[in-house]
Amino acid sequence: MINAFNWRGEFPGVFAAGGFDAVLGNPPYLNIDDTWGTKDPRLAYIKRTYSNVYNDKTDILFYFLAKATEITKGEVAFIVSRAFLEAFKADRLRGWLSTVLSPREIIDFRNAYVFEGVGITTAIVRFTRTSSTDPVPFYRYRLNKLPPTMSSQDIGKANFETLEVPRSSFSTAPWLFAERTVDDLLKKIDAAGEPLGTVLHLGKGMETGRNQVFGRLAPGLAKTWGLPKESCYIRARNSDVQRFRIKDSGELLLYTEVFRSFDEMPKIVQEHLKAHRSELEERAAFKRGNCNWWQWTWPLHKKYVRNDKIVCPYLATENRFALDVEQKYLGLTDTTILYDAGQPENLRYFLGILNSDLLTFRFRYIGKLKSRGILEYFWSTVSKLSVKRLDVGDDRHERMVRLVQDRIDLVRLVNMARTAQEAARLQKRAETLDTLINQLTYELYEVSEVEVAVVESLLAEQAEHLAAEDA
Repeated sequence: MINAFNWRGEFPGVFAAGGFDAVLGNPPYLNIDDTWGTKDPRLAYIKRTYSNVYNDKTDILFYFLAKATEITKGEVAFIVSRAFLEAFKADRLRGWLSTVLSPREIIDFRNAYVFEGVGITTAIVRFTRTSSTDPVPFYRYRLNKLPPTMSSQDIGKANFETLEVPRSSFSTAPWLFAERTVDDLLKKIDAAGEPLGTVLHLGKGMETGRNQVFGRLAPGLAKTWGLPKESCYIRARNSDVQRFRIKDSGELLLYTEVFRSFDEMPKIVQEHLKAHRSELEERAAFKRGNCNWWQWTWPLHKKYVRNDKIVCPYLATENRFALDVEQKYLGLTDTTILYDAGQPENLRYFLGILNSDLLTFRFRYIGKLKSRGILEYFWSTVSKLSVKRLDVGDDRHERMVRLVQDRIDLVRLVNMARTAQEAARLQKRAETLDTLINQLTYELYEVSEVEVAVVESLLAEQAEHLAAEDA
C-alpha cells in the first residue's frame, strides 16, 4: 500500500488560496529503478501518478519537480542533478515544465561538484507561473572546481558563461544553449549535412546477460575449442576504443548466436556453458522467454554483425571513433556501434569527419555531460551529428579516405616502433594527418577562419580545464 502525503488535506487553507507562494528543495539523488527495484510498488505508483513526465528509468527529481509544480501558485526553485537538462529520457519532463511553468533562471555548475563527497554534478533551476517575454538568464560555470566560498553575488561574474535564452527555446530538446556566434555555427554545421542516424545504422552494443560466462575468455581458446570465426570476437571495451584505433583487450567473446542449436556447438563449448547453466537460467530475459539459456540476452542489431562498422565508447571526453573492417571486434553495452548500411560513401570518409575537431566541438552541444568533462556517446545522441554527404567520385571524398587510411596505418606503425625516436617521428606525422583531416572537414562544412578560431579556442579551453583538474 502506498501512503502518499496528502498536501491538500494537510494544508487546506494554502490550497484554498491557490497553493504555496514558493516551493524550494533539494531532492534525493537517486534513480528510482536502481534504488527501489523494478517491482517496487512505489515505482508503479509514480508511473501511474506522474504519467505526464514518466519516461522509463528516471531520477526521483523528476517527480519532485512535478509535485512542486502542482502545489505552487508562484515560484519553484530546486538544486538538482544537472543531468535532466540534457538526458535523453528527460525530454517529457523538459517539455512539460516549459509548458506549465516559465523558466526564470538556470545556474549550471557543469563539471564542478557543489556537494563535497557527492559524485553528482548539479544545477539550480528556478521556474515561475508569472508570464514574461524576457529572455531567461542561463549561467554556465566554466571551471571544474568551485572556490572555497561562493555567494549569489558571484553568479554570472568571473568564470561563468552568461547567456540570455529566449523562452521559446525551452522545449523537449536538451537545454544546451550557446551564445549567438556559437549557436549560428552549430546551425551551420547541422544544415551542411544529414543526421548520421539516417545514413548509417546506429545502436548500442550487445548484451550477454552474463559477461563472465560469454566473455573474459583467453583469445587462445578460439583455436583450442575449434570455434568458427563468426562465433568469436575480441571485445572492444570503452577504454579500448581510441581515435582511429581499437586496442586489443585480450578478452575473447563467445558469440553463440551463430549456432542454430545447442547441439551444433563444439562439445567443449557445450561443457563450458553447462557448467554455468544455473546462473544463465537466472537471467531475467531467459525467465521471460526471450532467449534460450545458452544464448545472449539481447544480441542487438545482430543482422548487421558481419558488416563493416565504426565503434565509439559510450563515455568519453572527446570524439573517439575507430574502424573495424575485419569483423574482429564486438562491443557490448559500454560502446556505441555504427554499422555500414550500404551507403555509397566509404566508412573511412565518415570516420575522418567524426574524429575531427569540428564534430568534436559539435558534440559538446549534443551529448549529455556527466562529470570531469565526460560525455555520454549514446546512439540516440551520436545519431544527431550532421555528416556532409558526397558522391564517391568527388575528389574531397577520395582525399578524406586516403588521409584516414594513412592515419590508421600510422597507428599500427607507432605501436611497432622500435625506438622512442622512431615513435616520436611517426607521432608527428600522425599529428600532421590530423591537421589535414581537420582542414578538409572545415572545407566540407564551409567553416570560415573566424569560425575555426571559435572551435579551436573552445576546445583548447576545455582541454585546459581538464588538464588543470588532472594535475
